[in-house]
Amino acid sequence: MLPYTLSALFNNWNEFVSEYINRMVAFYNKYRFLYILPIP
Repeated sequence: MLPYTLSALFNNWNEFVSEYINRMVAFYNKYRFLYILPIP
């Protein structure tokens, strides 16, 4: 039971991390043009 639990936990963590990275990349692509502007 323990290895299965660890495996499921690891899979959920991988899914969470990849989802987080995808959201950050999408956010960066959406607001990339803001980084070109000088910040007052």
